[in-house]
Amino acid sequence: MTLETIRNAHQARPFSTFILHLVDGRQIKVTHPETLAIPLGEKGRTIVFYPKEGDFRFIDLLHVVELQLLNQRTRRRSA
Repeated sequence: MTLETIRNAHQARPFSTFILHLVDGRQIKVTHPETLAIPLGEKGRTIVFYPKEGDFRFIDLLHVVELQLLNQRTRRRSA
């Protein structure tokens, strides 16, 4: 997985929830842009995920095999 691919999903506006699938089968669900830290530039290889306050996980991009964008529900207008 490339840093650019993850950065594009992370910086999309409006933000859409996405899932990072790891080689060991774990899934990292990113529900808000503030739960993920991405290094500046193109040379970084590690991102930081904050699943809850006071907790964090380092994720090596070599272990990310897929980025799955989750569809946003479209709002219905009342008639």
